Amino acid sequence: MLLSTDEAKLSLEDVMWKLLMNEDMGEDHIAQVVTTAWALWHNRKEVRCGGVRKSRQQIFRWASNHLREYRAAIAQDNPVASMTQQGVVWAPLWGGQFKINVDGAIFTKQKAVGVGVVIRDSEGWLEATLSKKIPVPLSAAEAEAKAFEVGLLFAKEVSVRDVILKGDSMIINNALCNYSLAPSSIAAMVQGIQDVSGDFRSVGCSNVRRQGNLPAHILAKYASSMTNYVAWIEEDPCCIMQALVCDVNSLSKMQ
Repeated sequence: MLLSTDEAKLSLEDVMWKLLMNEDMGEDHIAQVVTTAWALWHNRKEVRCGGVRKSRQQIFRWASNHLREYRAAIAQDNPVASMTQQGVVWAPLWGGQFKINVDGAIFTKQKAVGVGVVIRDSEGWLEATLSKKIPVPLSAAEAEAKAFEVGLLFAKEVSVRDVILKGDSMIINNALCNYSLAPSSIAAMVQGIQDVSGDFRSVGCSNVRRQGNLPAHILAKYASSMTNYVAWIEEDPCCIMQALVCDVNSLSKMQ
């Protein structure tokens, strides 16, 4: 939206009113404008107190990240998402679905990452697990996105078609559910995951706390000692036996 010479002299309040009255302006655009204006004001205040003046690009990037984190925080009240993406329904959990817990781990010295995947049926019985090393140096967000991708591909290999993905990365969860835009570093991977989901009847996505994702986390760490991957089909890996027992005990207390 371009402003004329006279409009350029308007106050921020007047400009915001014009934006709100413009039917072509969506809520996301207005939220970006407000957050950027606040970031500009905040930086000016920092400069007055001896801080460093940020460039326009830095302010916009900082505002965008802040807005993304805010949207991720308010989305916690919506743990399971429903959406249609290329004919695929991201639906709430129901009796016939399989739960896929995924997690990623970074091995800095090895310049690699590990991925852990745990697939259970709707009653909690272990269907399949995977521990895989990927010899590529990735960031934390990239490693988590890769875990979701590997988990979905592994589920396809073991022939489950109704699934709900569970990971402890709110950023990935929100991007997959279209709550917020994916960071540029993982946008391609998120799109790839959504494309792969087209091979399933239904795919759900839910955020879980780290404590509830311990078996997948252990399997991700376990990959540091291998060169490729190990998969267990209808078998309990020794390395996660204790974590599985804790999960069963927690479930028993809830019932």
